[in-house]
Amino acid sequence: MFKKETVFILGAGASKPYGYPLGSDLIKEIIANIDNDCIYIPKIQNI
Repeated sequence: MFKKETVFILGAGASKPYGYPLGSDLIKEIIANIDNDCIYIPKIQNI
């Protein structure tokens, strides 16, 4: 169905009891597993 690799990030903590990380933990995990890839993480500003 998808021609490119696709990642879906779902939930609002509802999947935590099933062993899936929360958003902040997921970001940390992704960064820890990136070797030499360039990444962009936007800075969230308070409005």
